[in-house]
Amino acid sequence: MALEFWYGGKFIGHCVLFMKLPTGIWLRFFFDAGVFFWREVACPDRNYDEGSVSYRSTEIPDGARLLGQVVDRIEISGIDGHPFRELVIAFAGGSRIRYEDRDDKTQFAIELVSIN
Repeated sequence: MALEFWYGGKFIGHCVLFMKLPTGIWLRFFFDAGVFFWREVACPDRNYDEGSVSYRSTEIPDGARLLGQVVDRIEISGIDGHPFRELVIAFAGGSRIRYEDRDDKTQFAIELVSIN
């Protein structure tokens, strides 16, 4: 699940990524000014609308295909002083979620590997 940021009726980007663990706990991942943060939460953030600013929860395309897969590793990369950071959640079957922040704009991509 992800949280979208909208301003003035225009989609700006995905600002928060959520991942549910088998225990029922959710992990909340986000970047702020190129700094990566995470924490445990009971549930994803609710939708929020005030004036020209809104946050909307959305399902991640193909995210359901990752249910039940085991996380193999989590990596974060970036170089101090450069406007790019990346979080990679790699699954045992080879699929990955890439969540990146470039110039304080975030986006994610899911790279699926078929498991036979």
